[in-house]
Amino acid sequence: MSESIIQNVVSQSKNIAENRISETILSEIETTGINPVCHNQDNEFVFSVGMHLQIRNDHYRVIHIASGSVVLCKMYVNFLETCTVSTLFLQSEILNGDAEMIQESEEVFDKDCLKDEYRSDFEYRKDVISRLVNEYGPEFIELQEKTPKNLMDEIINENKLKRRTIQRILIRYIQSGFCESALADQRWLRQGRTENNNKNSQINNKFSKYFDWAIEYYKTHKGKASFQKAFLMMRYEFFSEEVVAEDGSTWIQLRNDDEVPTYRQFDYYLHKKLSKKSIDIIKTNAREYRNNRRLLTGSSETGVYGAYDVAEMDASEIDVALVDKKGHTVGRPIVYLIVDVASRAIIGASVSFENNSLVGLINCFASMGVDKKELLMSHGITQFDSKSWLTGYMPRAIRVDNGSDFRSNQLSSILQSFGIQRILVTPAMGSYKAIVERAFEDFESHIRSSFVGHGLITKEHNSKHNKQATITFEEFEEIFYEWVIVHNTSLNKGILLSQDMSEKKIPRTPADVMDYYLQAKKPISLPQGDDFLVRLLPKGKASLSKKGLVFNHLLYSVASDLSLSEKMISMGNEIDNSFTILYDPRCIDTIYYIQDNGLKRAQLNTMYKTQRTFLGMTMDQVTNMFESNKKQQQNTQQQTDNIKAAFYAKTDKIVQDADIKKNADTKNIRKNRSAEKQRINSNQSLEKSLNTALTDSEAQLPDISAAKQLPKPEENPLTNNIDTKRNQTDSVLTREKMSETKKIEKKKKLTREEKLKKIGDLADGFIKE
Repeated sequence: MSESIIQNVVSQSKNIAENRISETILSEIETTGINPVCHNQDNEFVFSVGMHLQIRNDHYRVIHIASGSVVLCKMYVNFLETCTVSTLFLQSEILNGDAEMIQESEEVFDKDCLKDEYRSDFEYRKDVISRLVNEYGPEFIELQEKTPKNLMDEIINENKLKRRTIQRILIRYIQSGFCESALADQRWLRQGRTENNNKNSQINNKFSKYFDWAIEYYKTHKGKASFQKAFLMMRYEFFSEEVVAEDGSTWIQLRNDDEVPTYRQFDYYLHKKLSKKSIDIIKTNAREYRNNRRLLTGSSETGVYGAYDVAEMDASEIDVALVDKKGHTVGRPIVYLIVDVASRAIIGASVSFENNSLVGLINCFASMGVDKKELLMSHGITQFDSKSWLTGYMPRAIRVDNGSDFRSNQLSSILQSFGIQRILVTPAMGSYKAIVERAFEDFESHIRSSFVGHGLITKEHNSKHNKQATITFEEFEEIFYEWVIVHNTSLNKGILLSQDMSEKKIPRTPADVMDYYLQAKKPISLPQGDDFLVRLLPKGKASLSKKGLVFNHLLYSVASDLSLSEKMISMGNEIDNSFTILYDPRCIDTIYYIQDNGLKRAQLNTMYKTQRTFLGMTMDQVTNMFESNKKQQQNTQQQTDNIKAAFYAKTDKIVQDADIKKNADTKNIRKNRSAEKQRINSNQSLEKSLNTALTDSEAQLPDISAAKQLPKPEENPLTNNIDTKRNQTDSVLTREKMSETKKIEKKKKLTREEKLKKIGDLADGFIKE
């Protein structure tokens, strides 16, 4: 890295750091109206020569400190590289988590422990390096450039040390922070080792490729596998054999001969290969490692000036299984909390089954405006002080994590409507909102012993919490609200009392500390009534129609609002009929809209039978149901298209197969239609269409339709016309004779004996036939 590049980086970093600090100060003045406490930035972190710094992924050693600047030397490289940076830049990097101070154990070196044959060489090296440091230090820029180095050439001419040796010793000496141990040859320091250690080193070199495989196995399992498991998996992979039993069965058995490495050898090799930092990063991750070891330059109360100034909000699943009123297990409840940072008092709390949901956030936020007396008494809690859980105030700012529900635009819109600032903490930095996290732990510690055997979820493999669950949601809610009162009125050792609090002997409880702050300064009051609903409820888009308001495929009645009804009637065929409404995602029975400078309500129109079934449902339930119906409709539409396509194809085939080569006969259409109608009706009779079978009694009767008939005379083509005319004449005479006979029979009345005789004759004739 050249000097010009280094200077550019330093100047840019300095400007960025100064801008960040100035922006932070301005934001604090704008949001609080109070001048923040100014610190001397040069004295906030004390830098010293020899300090080890890690800036992003590189390691540096502090080799010189001047007014407002620090000279750094890059470590773990085989060449000399130095740079000068401002202390302001290092401070900003440390505060942002991009740099950290590495703690090193102090190395003890005694030159008197060296043998006499090496001690004189050590003194000579010390003299040479001291002369070079005084000549080219403190930035050693000349040593990094390709320019003549007179002192270096003079020392080389003494013929005691080569140029390469001098350079190596000097680089090691500077990178170590000017430690005398860097001047000694490492072989001088290894003389005290035993032959056994050398033997172990040879063995480790022999098994190094197997140990590397085990280390890689440990890394890939992200610390879930222990060192012992990695070692055993290595033995199973490379030092095992197949054993065959007398019955022919086989299994894998680990070898136990002299050629197999021991766990002690593997452990020694692993800790030489991996540093403690590397092992910790494998067990968690680099971000978590940095978070656990970062410098704590402040606390959760930094920048907090009183009650309701800053609050922390979060949700947590409680390790308890609940049941419904019928005894069915319904799983874990989700607890939402809003905790005031200054007093540690809980100012908002709710329980639901909503996880990562806007509904849970609205429940918790709405609890700050709910009358606590009515809320607690509705859950059977009558013994409480009014100041143990206050109502009607809201915080100036709320700290939340980067969960999908907390960083959503919907929550941002709600907080902006109340004028509350949202502070998103850095990901994986749970300690930035440690107060609310500690409240969750406190709640679970209070209830854990009571829920043993009644739905407590443990980490045991055979946990039977689902079968042992006995507590309903309402009972758990009563326990939770009871704990809120206990938390706000109990001793909290995390509260730090000021001098004035100590003199006034303020008890170290959240409720008393909250009361002390409220005596000094009243916080911002929450809006009341309809104004609270307008700010809290999310907005949606509905459409106007002559049937009412249509929102989320549901119809709402506005018959009681005459002005809106007249507007809908006079709307005509307007295209732009959108209408802004407010809705409660917890229940779709009512939606709200602003009309004539007031908040109006529109109820779900239950005059439509299908809408009655939606009463009491949540917005998510209705949305999911319509999404499911949409998918079902798409599947049905596809099936309908298939049916219609098959119908069209078959219709075309029937029409095309019909005989259309000759024209139809258009004569006697009415007569032909009558004959065709008789034929069709005969074919469609019930007996033929239903396929009815004859009963036994009907089967024994003679079939009149099958009576014998006279055979027809054979037709003679020569006499066909004469016979036809004769038959026509005979049929006319027969009809005239029968009509005369019927007239005589009608005129002559038969006696009873004559009637019986006639019936008997007919029966005899029928039997004979």
